[in-house]
Amino acid sequence: MDSVFSSSDVAMAAILGNYFPICQGTHSPLFGKEFPMTEKNPSPRHILARNLKLLIEKSGMSAPEIARRARVDRKTVNNQLHARFDPRPDQVAAVAQVFGLPGWLLLSSSFRPELAENGNLEKLLELYANANKDGRENILRVAEMAAAYQPAKEPTKGVSSNGR
Repeated sequence: MDSVFSSSDVAMAAILGNYFPICQGTHSPLFGKEFPMTEKNPSPRHILARNLKLLIEKSGMSAPEIARRARVDRKTVNNQLHARFDPRPDQVAAVAQVFGLPGWLLLSSSFRPELAENGNLEKLLELYANANKDGRENILRVAEMAAAYQPAKEPTKGVSSNGR
């Protein structure tokens, strides 16, 4: 049976990190922290709660401060943080804008705050969207090689390569 996804769909999923699910069980290998995820594929509200908690931890902003800046009710941010209701797109977008992010990124199971620090993710998505089929496949190959690349470890200072 043929896949319903084209190679460019798979490429975009790989670039965004959704190709390799990371939120299975209770441990996220990307963050090294425990996140109580009971579902194999967590719901958008649980993903949003986890990602919002990561942003709060990194930024040092409080939930009331985020609500004020997003111009949403404090209960909205509190509900998002505790995964109480399915998120409304307009509210997610408003909260994401506080951090200079697009709303969809807060709903990505592979979100990491450092992905959006310098605007390169948006640039990559724009380049990918504007590329032809071959270009998208090339972007995927480069992304896969970069993800697999492990730089050589630096030698410990004070120890020479000949053991002296």
